[in-house]
Amino acid sequence: MIQTRNDLRRYLQADRAALAKGTDSRWIQGILNNDAYKSYKLQTILRYTEYYRNNRNHGLFYKLMYLYYKIKGSHYGGKIDCAIAPNSCGPGLKITHPKGIMISWDAKIGKNFSVRRNSLIGNSLYDHKAPTIGDYVQFGVGAQAVGDVVIGRGAIISNGSVVLRRVPPYAIIVGNPGKIIGFTMTPEEIVEWEKDKYSEDERTPIETLQKNYKKYVSGRYKDINKFTSLK
Repeated sequence: MIQTRNDLRRYLQADRAALAKGTDSRWIQGILNNDAYKSYKLQTILRYTEYYRNNRNHGLFYKLMYLYYKIKGSHYGGKIDCAIAPNSCGPGLKITHPKGIMISWDAKIGKNFSVRRNSLIGNSLYDHKAPTIGDYVQFGVGAQAVGDVVIGRGAIISNGSVVLRRVPPYAIIVGNPGKIIGFTMTPEEIVEWEKDKYSEDERTPIETLQKNYKKYVSGRYKDINKFTSLK
């Protein structure tokens, strides 16, 4: 959550790094008003909204700036059909083709989240609870997660898939309702990958990874490589 100016700077830098792909410079993207620029503008407004919202009790200036960015975000989000609640996404957010995306107020999403057009992360009709999503999760076009579900880090929710139950770390989800058809890496590869990303106490135990891999894959890993195209 963005509390200080340093937090704001860190979030903006992480978001820009996640979006920094392609050969066009930022000002050329602005002239073209392409999807990369729309994502950049939307996410920048979002982060300033979060900063001033989280500090609005510090005085009238912060309250007014929060109101300004809230209105600005609502207007621009409506213009491009994209609504992302403040404080829902960690740093390194990457929005690809920002249209038809909705992330609810109660959603809690980790760092380096990637989402594509027409995706929904929403509340349940019954208890109004929303998903909790780990780091490095990717949502394909039209992917959805609804209600009090937990999606583990590194998971891929494939195009058009709907998540209605818990997803283990690094799982690949396909279909409606979503089903686990495999994992993005082997347990051993995940262990090596996490060494560069997390401290030892934050890493996923290899016993958990091996148990999930055995339960859902059972020798089908080569048959599902095509679903890792979102990686």
